[in-house]
Amino acid sequence: MEHMRDGKKHTKWGGLLRRKTTDQDYDFGWGFTWRWGFLIGGILFLALSIGIFITNKSLYILSGLLFLVALQLFMGDLALRHIHKIDAELILPYVNWLTSDEDLVLDAGCGSGRTSIAVSKILKNGKIIAVDKFDAPYIGEGGKRLLEQNLKVANIQNKADVQTHDITNLTFENDVFNAAVSTYVLDHMSKDDQLKGLKEVNRVLKKDGKFLMMIMLPNFFTFMIFNVISVLKLTSHKEWNQFFKDANFKCIDDGEINGGHYFLLEKAA
Repeated sequence: MEHMRDGKKHTKWGGLLRRKTTDQDYDFGWGFTWRWGFLIGGILFLALSIGIFITNKSLYILSGLLFLVALQLFMGDLALRHIHKIDAELILPYVNWLTSDEDLVLDAGCGSGRTSIAVSKILKNGKIIAVDKFDAPYIGEGGKRLLEQNLKVANIQNKADVQTHDITNLTFENDVFNAAVSTYVLDHMSKDDQLKGLKEVNRVLKKDGKFLMMIMLPNFFTFMIFNVISVLKLTSHKEWNQFFKDANFKCIDDGEINGGHYFLLEKAA
């Protein structure tokens, strides 16, 4: 697969999009709990496990269970810091999803701006419409203030138009956007809303428009971050493919990237 960047074709090799050096760092809003919660929790559960085992060896089963919880928390910390890299810019796959350097692109669920900033690196003269409900509890103030701040740091505030929208009920007209992107948003929603969101993105895309979607699938990586019950609630690869068909999309490419999974979808005729 290839895509256009800087007027040249590039093949799909994982696509690192690096940040320009600036006087101010980006702030993507990850709070203290996400930054340190897994590590602190792991230390506490490990200490509790060791303490119980030393003081009362007959409770070795309880001690072992607490040790397993500590181990999962340490794995979650490792995944976030060294794989997902929550403080780094977003990695997008090198896939051919833009029609030109002048596309009108929908960033569906923009949060604090990681995706919009990444898209701006490959979209020379186009425009990004960055939409979100801005109500995510795990991003400070829902992300809108940070989004505007990060757009200024990236010097693309004139390239991105920030609007408040519900992905499941967009107020845009039909056939507006040349392309759309959404990263780690739809997988946070209920399955009913996932299908609604897909249908809305399909509706606002122009004919043959492409939608680049990145989500978390139930796998070992997500198990490292979440508990077993949460992983089981994630929509499977098979379910996503059925949703795509129901929303009038055809999947033309998919693969793993940076611990997550991407799908390249095209609006069906």
